[in-house]
Amino acid sequence: MSWRLHDGISLHPMPFGGAFVLDGARPAARQIGSELAALLAGTDPAPAGPPPPALAAEIRAGVEEGWLIEQEKTA
Repeated sequence: MSWRLHDGISLHPMPFGGAFVLDGARPAARQIGSELAALLAGTDPAPAGPPPPALAAEIRAGVEEGWLIEQEKTA
């Protein structure tokens, strides 16, 4: 699996780790952890197996909230 931000969503890494995900259509920002931020920024590869529980919870929340898209990898 791989993940990407939905169109119109931007990733803003923070110097202290983690990042904020901003949606131009909504006034609120969502803070995400450093593992998901690195995955979305392309600095860390996707986990070979299931993601760790905390990362899986953030991914699930992002998909449910509509700012993250889960896509199948194609060979």
